[in-house]
Amino acid sequence: MTAGKLLHSITVPGAVQSITVNPSEFVIGVITKTGIVSVYDLQSFEVISQGECLADKILFSNDGSELLASCKDSLKFLSWEPIETLREMPAQWTQSSDMSDLKIMSDNDNVVACCSTGSLLQCWIFPLTEVLIVYDIYFCIECPHGSPILKD
Repeated sequence: MTAGKLLHSITVPGAVQSITVNPSEFVIGVITKTGIVSVYDLQSFEVISQGECLADKILFSNDGSELLASCKDSLKFLSWEPIETLREMPAQWTQSSDMSDLKIMSDNDNVVACCSTGSLLQCWIFPLTEVLIVYDIYFCIECPHGSPILKD
């Protein structure tokens, strides 16, 4: 395989909202703005599975066995063959459409989600047993170098 070479172009059913690469298999997950989740095989470029989930960001778990989806008022864990909700954790973020990042901590016990609305940055941690808001950070124009003000 040549570095930097285009593998293939895929036409998906709608405007792409989020893309994630499986860390253990040669597949990608895509969610569209209309809520269609598709998983594609990167060798055959065919759809492995497809389903619906109204989410803004998706991410494969560290072992690639599940898809995480940030939804309007929850974080969903989905199987990807077929696309089905396995479990759901409530969340109280401002809007999942403001979700700027979704990561799984390396210890595999926590999920971190970050949302932003204007100058407000919210970071959430999901210990996979309960939901906690870690902190809200307000960036002030008056503050030197945008120093954060932490708020409980």
